[in-house]
Amino acid sequence: MMPRWSGRLPDLVGRSSSSMIWPIEITTVMCLLIQPPAGGRTIIWIGSRAVPVAARAKARAVALGVAQASSSNPRAPCRWSGGKTDRRFDGATDPNNATRAVLHALESSTYQGTVDVVLGAGAPHISDVRICAGTGVTVHVEPTDMAGLIASADFVVGSPGSSSFERALLGMPSILLPTADNQSFVAEAFAEIGAARVLPASMLNDPDALGHEISAVVESRQLRRDMSRAAAALTDGRGAQRLMLAIATSRETGKEALSLRLAETSDEDWLFALQRQPTTRQYARTPQVPSANGHAAWFRATLDNVDRMLMIVEAKGTQAGCFVSTALGPRH
Repeated sequence: MMPRWSGRLPDLVGRSSSSMIWPIEITTVMCLLIQPPAGGRTIIWIGSRAVPVAARAKARAVALGVAQASSSNPRAPCRWSGGKTDRRFDGATDPNNATRAVLHALESSTYQGTVDVVLGAGAPHISDVRICAGTGVTVHVEPTDMAGLIASADFVVGSPGSSSFERALLGMPSILLPTADNQSFVAEAFAEIGAARVLPASMLNDPDALGHEISAVVESRQLRRDMSRAAAALTDGRGAQRLMLAIATSRETGKEALSLRLAETSDEDWLFALQRQPTTRQYARTPQVPSANGHAAWFRATLDNVDRMLMIVEAKGTQAGCFVSTALGPRH
């Protein structure tokens, strides 16, 4: 999924600097890296695959069995269980107290479950939200396990900020209310593929109308299933690894230089053919040729492991080999 350009992008591409790389956040769905002409090429990352997502969210998604489609996993499973009643509102700093508006909207909706409200420590209306929180509403401030809270919910009402991609990674059905101009890209990306129901911020001033929209999501299991599948297909949670690898390999050493890139699901069949070659087995830990099912299981487990990076070695843009990097210590 590739959102449209920002109008400011052409102005940034032509700019030079003595710095080796500029990491610039134009929107929460775009990450732009610019290297000055003296250093070589210009690298641009744009789209949902480039968004850095917390490793905890990736690990939680793996534990829940949420995964993107590949040749061995042709359809991403739906995270929605249908049996929970939890719902979460993600308010972050929430300068306009949208949280209170959503709580009032819930009172006019058909929703009858529990509510988890998440706010940042800098949110100016925490006291007011706690006063408004009725029975079944829990207010969390700076929770240490955000991924766990997301995973415990069945749908979310929130703003389309960067945390939207953590929710998408977990296959979370969402109602999104953009409250800032820089959130429009995210909202459009989610709405275009049906990963969320996007509503105008003006609806925060109409609790009955917002409550009606919440009821529509609550009452339609199929809608939640469709949003869950679409959201899970939006990102694979490896944006931080792609970004790190792009920075680490951003300088070319010559026309014949090899390059590294993160392995993608489209590399599975090529890697399987590579693993079946006699010369590969000669230097492998096990001489036996892996079965198709065994290779598929290894490939999926490797992509899902937040402590491993499976990379493809390329020569002049053509696949030439693979390389696996494993973390030496525990992740903190």
